[in-house]
Amino acid sequence: MTTRERLRLFLAKVWVGPLTGCWHWTGAIRRWSREPWDGGYGAFWDGEKVVRAHVWLYRQLHGEVPAGQLLLHDCDNRRCVNVVDHIYPGTQKQNVEDMIAKGRASFSRKS
Repeated sequence: MTTRERLRLFLAKVWVGPLTGCWHWTGAIRRWSREPWDGGYGAFWDGEKVVRAHVWLYRQLHGEVPAGQLLLHDCDNRRCVNVVDHIYPGTQKQNVEDMIAKGRASFSRKS
């Protein structure tokens, strides 16, 4: 399958939210490790293995994720694959700081 055909297959699994701008992944969702926080991301077959959907699309449009960085979701929607406006590379430190600032850390929630 060519990259163009795979991209067409990928985009057939995306629904664009008119209010949020999120590109919602409607394909498979999986848990990526034994950590409970590491689930809910889209899964896509790249022709060799299953990869995170947003990472696959990022690589197609922007190239490899810079060394030492991961992809951060500004929208906080794990099913979003909008690598144009919502997903960007950053460090784990930036990811944790964003989580704390938005009140998503378990220790930052008020009872």
